[in-house]
Amino acid sequence: THQAGSLLQANGNNGPGGNLSLIANQLSVAGTVQANGSTGGSINFTTQTSNINSGALIQANGNNGPGGQITLQSVNDQNINNAQFQANGSIDGGSILITTTQGDLNFQNSLIQTNGAAGRGGQIIVEANQGSSNISGAVESIGALSGGNILFTANNITLNSDSKIFAYGNNAGGSVLVGGDWQGASGVYKATSVLMNAGSVI
Repeated sequence: THQAGSLLQANGNNGPGGNLSLIANQLSVAGTVQANGSTGGSINFTTQTSNINSGALIQANGNNGPGGQITLQSVNDQNINNAQFQANGSIDGGSILITTTQGDLNFQNSLIQTNGAAGRGGQIIVEANQGSSNISGAVESIGALSGGNILFTANNITLNSDSKIFAYGNNAGGSVLVGGDWQGASGVYKATSVLMNAGSVI
């Protein structure tokens, strides 16, 4: 358990961010976890169930290069509420993977970012291929040059009215796939249902 106000860091003050790995049966994060640096570092969570909430801030930002990598892998349910995941870069964005192999993913009032301030957006993958995903909040892979890639896969996906999914750039857009690719192309997992509520934006 990482409580509100707690701080766990592997920052590089004059170099790249470091590597952080947490393995637990039940993971609860409500504080700040950072692997920031000139280039973003690596943060890996492996757990049976996860609760990321109460203003949790998870960062692998690059202040003089690309963003880093954040991975949150669980077997069972993931509950993310009022949290921020950032792998932004001063050039290109990094990558964020949030996946559950058997459970549901509940993403509420939260933010995922892999923005690239001078290059392209990064990559974001959110998977619950044996369950459902309920999305409320902002997911961004924005680049100064081009947008990045965002992928949501699950059996059932709901985009609530306040969900905002952006993958744009000044010169070129990126890609956003929700529940599959065109006519099942590229081997992307195909959802049984996708509900995009009024007010949600892609």
